[in-house]
Amino acid sequence: MCSIIKKGVDLSDPEAVVAFLNSCGWAEGTKQIALDAYRDYLAMHGITNIQLPKIRRTHRLPFIPSEAEVQALISSVKLRLGVFLRLLMDTAARPIEIWRLKWADVDPQNSCITITPAKYSQPRRLRISRETLNLLLALSKHGEYVSSPSGKPERFHIELEHFARNYCKVRKCVARGCLTPRINLISFCSV
Repeated sequence: MCSIIKKGVDLSDPEAVVAFLNSCGWAEGTKQIALDAYRDYLAMHGITNIQLPKIRRTHRLPFIPSEAEVQALISSVKLRLGVFLRLLMDTAARPIEIWRLKWADVDPQNSCITITPAKYSQPRRLRISRETLNLLLALSKHGEYVSSPSGKPERFHIELEHFARNYCKVRKCVARGCLTPRINLISFCSV
């Protein structure tokens, strides 16, 4: 709603709001969110007889990089980030789950790690490759957690966001160096 107001659109005129949404370059999902917020705004003011258009969202398949692209990215980053990406690739865990991984959760004898769930899923014990395990054990053990520099659970999301921003910078440099723009599409979730 703030973006619509900043553009100078009169919220009391539904046709102006619809015309703005049709002409702006927003994605369909963003337009749908704005339209839902505007529908709630109208309902809050007691205006319920207005028919607003429905927005059709086009669904796309997620980007799945080739293993060679992922390996090229992992081989060109620093050790801690490389281990983080390898763990994401081997386990298909959520980034926050890998971020919360403790050294006590690593089982070197069986090449397994125990994932503490996020988003109310079940805990799981997952095998990792020998190469990933060797890289993991090569990291310096400066705290209770494998990835978190502070080890404070209340800072995990802030630290992970900072880690992700640095990852984006490194990914951009790697894509420029390899002359492969597809590497820019590799996110934590698509590793």
